[in-house]
Amino acid sequence: CPTNNVINATNNWWGTTDINAILSSIYDYVDVLSHSSMNVRKILDGPGGNPVPISYLSGLVKTETWNVVGNPYVVAANTTIYTTSTVTVNAGVEIKFNGYYSMTANGTLDVQGVAGNEVKFTYNQVSPAAGDWDRIQLSTTSTLRHALVEYGNWGLYTNYTSPVIDYVTVRNNNQGIRIDNTGSGTITNSTIINNGYGIYFYEAWSAYFTGSITNNSIYGNTNYNIYTQIYGCCPTNNVINATNNWWGTTD
Repeated sequence: CPTNNVINATNNWWGTTDINAILSSIYDYVDVLSHSSMNVRKILDGPGGNPVPISYLSGLVKTETWNVVGNPYVVAANTTIYTTSTVTVNAGVEIKFNGYYSMTANGTLDVQGVAGNEVKFTYNQVSPAAGDWDRIQLSTTSTLRHALVEYGNWGLYTNYTSPVIDYVTVRNNNQGIRIDNTGSGTITNSTIINNGYGIYFYEAWSAYFTGSITNNSIYGNTNYNIYTQIYGCCPTNNVINATNNWWGTTD
């Protein structure tokens, strides 16, 4: 079975400050889900040295709060929030993906940005492009408010879950928001622009999205602002509420 154990391995000198080299020297949850996960959040800059001013994320994460004093938070490997845990992300936090990695909320991801001091999810390079990192997978209990999500493959992803997405800017992703199968979440007051697809639905003929998409700005997405796809045997009878949005035009 997958583990729920996280070992505190912070504030060590690993012979290097290269996080990729450090993680490649550790065999843990990132490699096999039944193994304990090593928390190497802070690394030292030398023997008995000072912490490098970066908070590294990898493997399993349990209940904690991320604040601006830890900026930037760098996702250095696939990162999973444990099932019964809550990660609270306060206003102004910057989360940067160091490669094609994902963040999966099996527990709760509670993003609490505020207007003018949003939480930022982006790529950790000077010249990023859509698809540079994978996705943020949201659970039913997850909430994102006042956040920016950019340069992912699927920026935000739900699958049989119903999160709250409110005042979130989703831009420059291959698919801004990907919704698979049933769910009753809400997308409100958000800006979904300059993605390949704005919102992409992939639903089973018997598992529909029954939530709502209202009071958003959804425009300028290369292929479609909203794209729906059904797999399975039968015509659908599902109607998604997408009223009261701005589509970049009144035409």
